[in-house]
Amino acid sequence: MKIKLPVIILILLSNLCLGQSVLYKKWDVFSANGKKGIKDKKGTIVVPAKYDDVDFGYADTLVRVKLNEKVGVLDKFGKEMTPIKYDGTFWYTDNLLLVSTDGKWGYLDKKGNEIIPLIYQRGGMFSEKLANVKLDGKYGFIDGKGNTIVDFLYDDATVFNDGIAKVRSDGKFAFINVQGKEITDFKYDAGYFSKDGLIRVKLDKKYGFINKNGEEIIPLKYDDANDFEEGLAVVKLNNKFGYIDKTGKEIIPLTYDRTYPFSFGLGAVQIEKKYGFVDKTGKVVIPIKYDSAAGFVDGKAFVGLNGNYFSIDVKGNCVGNGCK
Repeated sequence: MKIKLPVIILILLSNLCLGQSVLYKKWDVFSANGKKGIKDKKGTIVVPAKYDDVDFGYADTLVRVKLNEKVGVLDKFGKEMTPIKYDGTFWYTDNLLLVSTDGKWGYLDKKGNEIIPLIYQRGGMFSEKLANVKLDGKYGFIDGKGNTIVDFLYDDATVFNDGIAKVRSDGKFAFINVQGKEITDFKYDAGYFSKDGLIRVKLDKKYGFINKNGEEIIPLKYDDANDFEEGLAVVKLNNKFGYIDKTGKEIIPLTYDRTYPFSFGLGAVQIEKKYGFVDKTGKVVIPIKYDSAAGFVDGKAFVGLNGNYFSIDVKGNCVGNGCK
């Protein structure tokens, strides 16, 4: 279980930041005679209205179109990059487009040529020049030419992340490198990549961290743990929360009812249903008096007090609407 900041506003803010295709900036979808096409911002028709659906949100410079229950892709000029014959089109990475037909998956180049045949039971995104694919019930990894780089041995596999992939066999997880070498045994119940160079793992209901050599850097002793943010991670033990650094040292003791990830140098903490903020030394710098609190975003945190909701800055001053 990942410890989550229970404030809806953060979800709303993240949704607003979702990227859109650059084609939205120059094209619009229009309808005519029950079909859809594309016009530029001046109203000039770029693609006649001949498709059942047009999807700009598919990729930065590609458009997915649908006709007679089949899909294909247009390029940034509005030309058909692929025939409109596939059941699904998916990621476009390393100049290869993942497609599927009749339950088989393969990859096309930017001209629509089938570079990697549609023979796989499942296809994945290329990451670090390799894609996780499924064949005969097992997952392995192929390169951009379709060569098998990591044998088909696993019940499941993630994409590579900084040279490491998570794989599953017989209900247990291990980690491999790009050569297919297993850097850990198949013993973990769960594993989570993070941006800090460590991997959060779970074994027998306890959490800890390993490095990219598979070494357990922080013992698996916590009841829950979050990824590192600003050098510190939230951990839970015996229903109390605190923070550790990347060496496993408990920088802020596990004395709180809840703690939340650091942002802008401050972490939200909770004691007896009241919230405040501590700095990285554990000093309470914004009093623990609020009824609710979100983490800082753009230097502001959304808090609630006595039925009023407003934002505060990193010094605890009320800013913007809602101040009294």
